[in-house]
This record gives sequence, structure tokens and C-alpha cells, in this order.
Amino acid sequence: MMRPSSRARREWMIQSAILVIVLAILFPATLFRGHALLPAGYLFEHPPWNAYTADEAQPAENRAAVDALRTVCKDYAVAAWALRHGDWPLWNPLEAGGKPLLADCRAAVLYPPRLLLAVLDPVEAATLFILLKLWICGMTAYLCARTFRLGIPAARFASIGWMVSGYAMASSYGPETDAAAWIPALIAAAELMLEGRRRAGFFTAASAATLLLLAGAPGAACASAAAFAVYFLCRIAGGVESGAPRLPGARLKAAGLMAAAWILAALVTAPQTFPFAECLARPDAFASGLGA
Repeated sequence: MMRPSSRARREWMIQSAILVIVLAILFPATLFRGHALLPAGYLFEHPPWNAYTADEAQPAENRAAVDALRTVCKDYAVAAWALRHGDWPLWNPLEAGGKPLLADCRAAVLYPPRLLLAVLDPVEAATLFILLKLWICGMTAYLCARTFRLGIPAARFASIGWMVSGYAMASSYGPETDAAAWIPALIAAAELMLEGRRRAGFFTAASAATLLLLAGAPGAACASAAAFAVYFLCRIAGGVESGAPRLPGARLKAAGLMAAAWILAALVTAPQTFPFAECLARPDAFASGLGA
């Protein structure tokens, strides 16, 4: 396997630094003054916190972020407690009579960045996690742009544009951005396979699909996977003019590799997706919000 050249490594390091600078510009209070990136201001709209609302408090603008307080933040706290006490984060004993944690796919306790909860305070971990997912959006978009052979300036523009897009920023408190972050990597994997770089395409697709399924946004993951399947099939059927392989055998190999990558991803993520599927079979699953 060919190692990246020093020039390529330098290019990626520069892009990584550019994204960090952009995040510092967007979130100066967080990076320079230690403010948490959590929508705690919503608490002041409800009792008993509304009795302590400061006069200068501003009303919340991003109504979608309230889900971070209702679901995501409490899952962070329970998962952090379990990890720090050497337990598996399988169950939430603090809500009602207890409810699933691992099987609630939105908790995404097996998503690798969640390991921040094992070493950081939940608020610090959540803040760093939000910045990290936005940074990942930018890096995967850069990978996709360079795979399409865009020049470095255009690829940097595409990278920053996806990272600061309305969807990524508005849903950064929840798991939707975690899923969306890996879509560019899947598209890049498809193009690598169609170019004949099958090994790189397979491992990129398997990694991106695994992380997409672990991200904790089942609705976004299913919609993204379906849209990607349509894209990939159209690229295979598009002919030589669109860059698809000339020979039918090469197209079949690309399709088979992509299917194998998704099968591998499904097997790796089974410890999280299978319990979630079992919970969805419960009559009260959607009433309790598990199916959201």
C-alpha cells in the first residue's frame, strides 16, 4: 500500500489547521474563554429555572436544539457515569423505571468519539464532541473534493462550506450531523472504486458506513444510505462518459465491493443496531421516542 507523500501530508495538515481556525472564529467564547457548547438557555423557559432568568437573557433561536437537553445531554451523563465506574453503558436507571441506553440508538454509546465521556467531564466532552463533528464534516468534504480532482483552493472552499452549512450547524447538538459527516467519505469511496482503486475504496466505504450507522441518527442514516445507493447505481450505469468503468465486469466488481463494505459495516455495528431493532418492535417504542 502506497504511503502518502510528505507533500500530501502537509496539504492535509494545512487543511486541518484551516478548519480549526474557522471554528475558532465561529466559537471564540468556547475556544478562548471556556464556554460550553450546550443549549442550557432553554432551561430558563421552564420551571423552576424560569424564576431565575436574568434580565439580559435572550430567547432561544434554534428550537431544534432543545432535543439536546431532552435526550442527548442526559444520555451523555448516564454514559459518562457508566464508563467511569467500569460498567457497560447498557441501561439508564435514572429515568422513569429505567430505560435502554445502548438500545436507544440516539445515545450512540458505541460511536468512537463518545469515548471522550470516559476521560472528560460530560459538559467538556459534549463541547469538544460538537467541535470535533464539525471538523470531521470539513475533513471528509475535503477528501471528497480531492477525490473528484478539484484543485486545492476549490477543495478547501467545499470543505469549509460543508462544515459551516446550515444543516451541519443547526443540528450540531444532535446526532444528525454525526451521520451527515460521513456522507462525503462514502461518495469518495464510490469514486475510488469506479477508478479501480478498489482497496482504498473498500476500506473507505466500510469505515464511513460503520461510523454512519454508529452515529445515532437512524432516520438520517437510513435516508443517507438510500440516497447513496441511488447515486452509486446511477454512477455504475452512467457509462464511460461519467467516469464509470468501461467493462461490465469492472462495474460488477465495484458493486460487489460496495455491497461487501456495507455488509462488514452491518456486522461491526450489530451490537448497537440489533438491540435497537428489538426495541422498535415494542408497542410503546415510538410513543417513548425510541423510533425518532
